[in-house]
Amino acid sequence: MDRGECHPLYIEIQEYFEGLNMKVEQQVPLLLVERQALNKAVEGEKNGHNQLGETVGFCMSEILKRPKIGSGNRIGKIKTEPYRLTRRRDVTAILVLYEFPRLKIRSILAHELMHAWMNLNGTKF
Repeated sequence: MDRGECHPLYIEIQEYFEGLNMKVEQQVPLLLVERQALNKAVEGEKNGHNQLGETVGFCMSEILKRPKIGSGNRIGKIKTEPYRLTRRRDVTAILVLYEFPRLKIRSILAHELMHAWMNLNGTKF
């Protein structure tokens, strides 16, 4: 499938999630990529985590800095500031290998869109 064929599937899955009250509020770009590009993206975001099996899709994200609350305290020479505990991440893109048929692409998109929803809603996984 190419991007033009894949985009309606992406919209369909987003609408399905919305019907489950799981709307992805952010516009997340969908990129169909070759294996080399996908592997490079996964390697860049591993952070010590091991991937199991073959990666066919990936939800790229970055952790947003926690907002500071209060005026802060000073303990010795270290300044401390309380933080609001959050796990929210900004989703930058969903990457999917381009080489699969429609049914496989659909399942990969649903899986990665779930990761996007979880990231944007502070769900730890």
